[in-house]
Amino acid sequence: MRNKCKGKGATILVIKVKENGIIIGGYNPCGWAYYGYVSSFNRNYYWEKTTESFIFSLGDGKDFKKVKISRVFNRNNAIYENYVKF
Repeated sequence: MRNKCKGKGATILVIKVKENGIIIGGYNPCGWAYYGYVSSFNRNYYWEKTTESFIFSLGDGKDFKKVKISRVFNRNNAIYENYVKF
């Protein structure tokens, strides 16, 4: 899945967990880098800076009182990019 997103710009990911029907996801406004191009390269990983990214859970989609969203607290450590070749 990551290979389909890298180098494409801002990305939103939505996943429905097969075992329990819970819907989870996240938003990355920076996009995913591709191997060989990074803004702050340090060995095999780096941190992308942003205040716009977030992750969320919609529960099973039936009870919107269970919706959760988590936003960035520290813009310097918002998105962790790890370069492990699969």
